[in-house]
Amino acid sequence: DKVNLNLVEIASYLEGKTVLVTGGGGSIGSELCRQIARFNPKKLVILDIYENNAYDIQKELLSQYGDNLILEVLIASLRDRETIFDIVAKLKPNVIFHAAAHKHVPLMEFNAAEAVANNIGGTQTLLQLAEYMGPTREAAVSREISKHFEENTRGTLEELANYYVANEPKGEIVVVVKGAEQTKSKKDT
Repeated sequence: DKVNLNLVEIASYLEGKTVLVTGGGGSIGSELCRQIARFNPKKLVILDIYENNAYDIQKELLSQYGDNLILEVLIASLRDRETIFDIVAKLKPNVIFHAAAHKHVPLMEFNAAEAVANNIGGTQTLLQLAEYMGPTREAAVSREISKHFEENTRGTLEELANYYVANEPKGEIVVVVKGAEQTKSKKDT
């Protein structure tokens, strides 16, 4: 099925915002980065545990956008809760796309402990950000994008955390967290 995108709405959601993409060097994450860069974010932050993939997308985006894109690449594991919380506290991203997941099912069946630690553990770290970002922050979770078993769930961070505690997520997962509303200071009015 053809998907029609509201580019004006997407632009207003990303333009001038600090956007963090976890798993930004992976197949889905790097494509998210390519698409996000088109919408003039204030800063695009690529977070990945694998330096080669992160470096490749960094080179590609810098060659395409040069100084027109403020890009930061961080090598870190989502399993390291303290580091992830420090990164979010420092960068204060308006939008987080979570695309860090092992997705090749046959390979992960033979490496189940790694799949659980990365896919579920990493997602739990981000869901724990609900405490930091506020449980009423809106978010969307997409699972198995562009596959037969695709599922899209929207709600508050608290609702989504409760849903995924009761319904263990399987497969590829992308989490999008709505950015904080920018408040105008007296100087801006």
